Formats: sequence, structure tokens, C-alpha cells
Amino acid sequence: MSAKLLAVYAAAVLLLAILAKLVPVLMILSSLLCIVLHEGLLVYSRWDEAKRSPAFVHDKRGLKILAVLRNSAAAGLKLEAGEIIHKVNGVPVHTKRELHQAMQLNSAFCKLEVLNLAGESKFVKHALFSDEHHQLGILLAPDQEAMYYAEERQTHLFAYLSRKLVGVLTKPSSTGTKPM
Repeated sequence: MSAKLLAVYAAAVLLLAILAKLVPVLMILSSLLCIVLHEGLLVYSRWDEAKRSPAFVHDKRGLKILAVLRNSAAAGLKLEAGEIIHKVNGVPVHTKRELHQAMQLNSAFCKLEVLNLAGESKFVKHALFSDEHHQLGILLAPDQEAMYYAEERQTHLFAYLSRKLVGVLTKPSSTGTKPM
């Protein structure tokens, strides 16, 4: 979808550039339309993304698997990214802390109830050995206790223009300081 929108935007910019070349009077209008189309594309993309549900976040059913490490116990259990760990050793889990506590209920054996990609329950079990990692090779989606996260910065046309025009509008004086 994004690629199609960018292709339409690129075609519109090309058409506006050709129009500006053929009719020089329309150069300013073409330039403004390019900016308006760009900002419109950004606004539409943000709106479209906001109305969608996130793909890899935990939900009320349990913990979403983000990835499974190769050659791990989870890979041997045929767990897949996107599946949801619903119960561990018969205990429903909704946080990583609950997952660890449920796995400690039986230090030698682990039984998981997993909701597959179709939403159906499947049961898998695995013996736990002392040299294995306690998470079985499962990478879970981040939750509210994640130490690191990426924050999206909203950029608006006026903020962008003010950052770009700062150097143009203020001329350095001969003393090296900016005028007030």
C-alpha cells in the first residue's frame, strides 16, 4: 500500500515538474502542490496506521511470540512467531513475570497451551534441563515493562519549515553572534 501511494506521489510530482517546465508561471503553484501532496501522504499514512491493530503486542489471551530462536527448545516444539502462549503448566499467563513464575512450578518439565495462528489451542510439552535457557528460545513481544522502546516523533510542516528556515532568516553578524 505504501509503495503504491509513493508511486502515485512520484507520478504527481513528475507531472507537476513537467507542467512547471512548460508553463513557468505555474512553478510556484506546482511547488506548493508538491509540499501539500507530501504532507497529505504523511497524514494519510499516520491515520491509516492508527486505525489498524498492532501485529505483535500481547493481548488478553496471553503472550505473543515475536520470534523463535533456531535450534532451540521452542523450535523443536514447532512454535511460530505470531502464536500466543496462553497457559504454562496450567496457569494462564499475561506478563513475562507470570510466565517465569509458572515455569518455576515444575523445574523439570514444562507444558504449554499455545493458541496457533488460526486461534486454536495446541498443547506442547518439553523436559527442562539445567543447561537450557529458561525461556526455551522464545522471544516475546515487548510489554509495558520493556526497558527500551522507540518513540515516534510527530513532524508537522510548520515545525519542519521553521527548522529549515532558521539559517536563512537569521544572518550572522560580524561579531559571530546572532542578531536579536
